[in-house]
Amino acid sequence: MSQPPRELHEKDLPDVLRIRAAVTENRLVSRVIGADEVLHHCRTLGRGWVTEEDGRVAGFAIGNRHTGNIW
Repeated sequence: MSQPPRELHEKDLPDVLRIRAAVTENRLVSRVIGADEVLHHCRTLGRGWVTEEDGRVAGFAIGNRHTGNIW
């Protein structure tokens, strides 16, 4: 069963990176987003949230408060 979104924590990074690497609609071909970059965006530039299903991260969103960009 899915849970309401919660704030992204450092322990979620492996799942967030796994999900980002699995997308087919908006693939990153020129570079790879690393854990340090995700944490920087969540801690300094904005916030990140995850949603879980059956105890596993099933999706995420990261917002940048300066640009309005959403991952």
